[in-house]
Amino acid sequence: ASHSVGDGRARCRYDTQLFAVAISHTVFFLDNETESLCSFKQNKFQDLVLHLRARPPVNLSRSEEGDGGWMLQWSSPYPPSSLVNLTYQLSYRMQTQNIWTTETVTSTSVKLERRMLLPGHMYEARVRSWAGLSQWSKWSPVVTWLTREDLVRAPSLDCVLDGLNLVTCSWEVSPELDHLITYQLTCRQNHTARRERCCRNLTVSAEPGGTAVSYSCSMTVADPRHLQLNLQPARNAKIFKAHQNIQPNPPQQVTVKEEDSNWTVEWTEPDKPNEPVKLCYQVVYYRMDDQSSLTWLNISAITRSVTILGSSLVPLQDYQVKVRSLVDPKSNSYKGIPSKWTEPVNFSPSEATSLLFHITYFFIGVVVAAVFLTVYCLVPSCQRYSLHQTS
Repeated sequence: ASHSVGDGRARCRYDTQLFAVAISHTVFFLDNETESLCSFKQNKFQDLVLHLRARPPVNLSRSEEGDGGWMLQWSSPYPPSSLVNLTYQLSYRMQTQNIWTTETVTSTSVKLERRMLLPGHMYEARVRSWAGLSQWSKWSPVVTWLTREDLVRAPSLDCVLDGLNLVTCSWEVSPELDHLITYQLTCRQNHTARRERCCRNLTVSAEPGGTAVSYSCSMTVADPRHLQLNLQPARNAKIFKAHQNIQPNPPQQVTVKEEDSNWTVEWTEPDKPNEPVKLCYQVVYYRMDDQSSLTWLNISAITRSVTILGSSLVPLQDYQVKVRSLVDPKSNSYKGIPSKWTEPVNFSPSEATSLLFHITYFFIGVVVAAVFLTVYCLVPSCQRYSLHQTS
């Protein structure tokens, strides 16, 4: 007999008049849905081959060949001592497409020739294995690569009909090529008509990740069936003014000499054209064991020397100093960029400079100690005087 005792539990009681030590009972629970699962009609044998598949390949990689093709390689998921013979399926596609191109091979490498891939596009590939049984393995993780840009071939046009007489065309150019070449969309009504520009409202945008520069424009078309289009390349020309882009020559004959525990850096004016271009100079010096410890000095156009104070140098350390020329920023007519740096010149603080450095710091320490002792002695006296006045 059985009955519910609440809170989701049930109790079962088995009535018997025989309680022998050697008797035991086995119980199990059934409901209307699970009772059929344990029947012999439901529990049938199945063929292993229908559920067996190989392991997926490992270490899928890609590398570019010298001729512009791409080599895809992978490894068997089984050790070399294994007698499992595998067949492989390699699938690849452009990332913007849904359809995969598949090749079946028995080796562990496939070369994709350059002619099989579009230049300047992102591709991805994957591979799986088959051991002669019923199912292929799962796919390996994908690898991706960017094909080399073809600088000779013009970009591909993609045109969309946006209305009865309105067409929008777009094309992509690699960032490297975009700095050198620009394309203009031209059209003509037939092969004998004069070519003319037909692009309006040109828009330019960069693809995410900087893989391409996209161009798009719209045009009004009376009869799309007879219109011919052409992407006309043209070199990107830049106009610059020579007097606004001057790079002077670096100074000459840079020397360093010690004078009164300081260091004097001198140089001569660089060769320059006859034009009255005024120059100023920049000097930088640093410790050779720490070239990030730069000290910059800006020198006016009149001066061709600068003094480095010995007290600013770390004793017994090797230093280097360099000089470069700049177009005087006070000039209203001429502008430009700094010259190259001169070759560095080495110098080292002498023993005298080192001694002066230590003496200076010794006296500073003495003065600080004297001030501290004076304050230490005066404070108790002031406190006693204050207490005496109060009493």
